[in-house]
Amino acid sequence: MRRTANINLGGRTYEVRRLTIGQLREIGIGTTTAADLLAKSTAAEREAAAYDAMIATIRAALARDTPEITAQSILEIETDFSELRAAHRAVLSLAGLLPVGEAGAASSDGATSSAS
Repeated sequence: MRRTANINLGGRTYEVRRLTIGQLREIGIGTTTAADLLAKSTAAEREAAAYDAMIATIRAALARDTPEITAQSILEIETDFSELRAAHRAVLSLAGLLPVGEAGAASSDGATSSAS
C-alpha cells in the first residue's frame, strides 16, 4: 500500500503523506460534486468544474502539511496541464481512487509515489 506521493507543481516538490479519513472525505465530496456538475452544465462550466475538482483534490492532499496552500494559491502556480494532471492523478492514486495500473500513468507524467 502506498504511504506517500510526491507531486511536482511549479518547480516545487510536495510530499503527501498517507491521507486521513477527513482528507479522503474532502476529496470524495469534491469528486462527487464535480461529477454532478459535469452532467448538467455547458462545456465552459464542465471545463471549469474539471479544473476546480483537480485543484480541490490537490489542496485537500496538501492541507495537513502545507496549510498555507489554498485553492487561490494553487491557481497562481506557474505550470502546465501535464504537471497539474500528474499531481492530481498522484493524489487520486494515493487515495485509492484510480484503478490498478493507473498509478503508473501518474508517475510517468511527473508524479512519483513510494511505499514506506
